[in-house]
Amino acid sequence: MASNQGALQGRDHAGAAAGTDAVERELGDGLHVGLLVGGRRYRILNVLERLSREHLASEVDTSLPAVRVIRVLDEIALERGYPARILIDNGSEFRSTALDAWA
Repeated sequence: MASNQGALQGRDHAGAAAGTDAVERELGDGLHVGLLVGGRRYRILNVLERLSREHLASEVDTSLPAVRVIRVLDEIALERGYPARILIDNGSEFRSTALDAWA
């Protein structure tokens, strides 16, 4: 995972998790890349709630475009509401106009 991190300001929506203010919540996304025996790369997207370190989602595939990242974040938001901030690395999945538009 890259050491340079950026932050996306989360959507300003009501509907935070019970007992948790959306302003207080911050998600962290990490992208890990590995190599299969045949030489093919795979990627793992992990989403954590930074304060509690609770693991919220993982997505594994050989390619994880921004549209897939957005889908994972939307699924989390349906259950818990939108976070105030998302701390991300500078992977190509996070450098897109689609993710900027979502945020």
